[in-house]
Amino acid sequence: MHRLLRDRPDVIHAHSYIFFTSNQAAFAKKLTGTPFLLHLHGGIDFSSPTNDLLTSLKFHLKKRLYDPTVGRWTGRTADAVASVSRRDMEFAKKLWDLDEENLHWIPNAIDPNEFKGKGHDRLLNVAFVGRLEAWKGIQVFIEAAKLIMKETDDVDFLIVGEGAFRENIENGGFDNHIKVLGKVPHKMMPDILCEASVLVLPSYIEGLPTVCLEALAAQVPVVASNVGGTPEVVIDGKTGYLFSPGDSQTCAKKVLKLLFDEELRRKMGSQGRSLMEKSYTWPRVVEKVETLYERISHG
Repeated sequence: MHRLLRDRPDVIHAHSYIFFTSNQAAFAKKLTGTPFLLHLHGGIDFSSPTNDLLTSLKFHLKKRLYDPTVGRWTGRTADAVASVSRRDMEFAKKLWDLDEENLHWIPNAIDPNEFKGKGHDRLLNVAFVGRLEAWKGIQVFIEAAKLIMKETDDVDFLIVGEGAFRENIENGGFDNHIKVLGKVPHKMMPDILCEASVLVLPSYIEGLPTVCLEALAAQVPVVASNVGGTPEVVIDGKTGYLFSPGDSQTCAKKVLKLLFDEELRRKMGSQGRSLMEKSYTWPRVVEKVETLYERISHG
């Protein structure tokens, strides 16, 4: 906060609206008049996990107390509100009574050249990448994995990430079919994703998950819960499949459909790669950011 007041930047660009730093950015805008861009990364649209009461309580308090008060004030203080998700733009417009002209779609971005795409599948691998916490749906992934293993033993599950559920997973007795890598350097992600047959993202809350962009760039179809901006890139029946948050049975069914149909995997993977190259590259997104900076800094 002190540096915002002392250094007087040309533009304050705060990411997400639920952090104290974003509230500080809004306060600095009020005190100094510095142009303020608030960039939403999800969190408005969510589904509470039914099997985790503490997480559900946190989500409920955010929705009932924070969003209509501090969250609304932070959003309405901004000169412009960007969002990685078109869906969240609509939620923000209604929740905070924002003008259409102050809302802008600026998604996450990737470099498709880092993800060379898939060769011929040798093994069937289903990947999960994310925090091993209830809100990320790791329990849903494990439940789906058990259902999938009842149908075929010719599949392995790879989990990338750290969190509270790691020990339970490693001690779950899955006969070496589930491997937990823990937290890995991002430079390893292209190799990990390019070896996957399917990526599963069973989150209860998301913005526009970068791991989905990366998987699609690697021509890996995604099976994901229908939250946040996920369905904007995981287009049901085209680049992957969607299921209702918490529905492990449908998740497993869609994963099995892809595992048993290599031609379908390749078709969806190719369509996913094309979508990434068209709309989610760094040059396209940086241009959007620079244009918006110019707009709010010059009135």
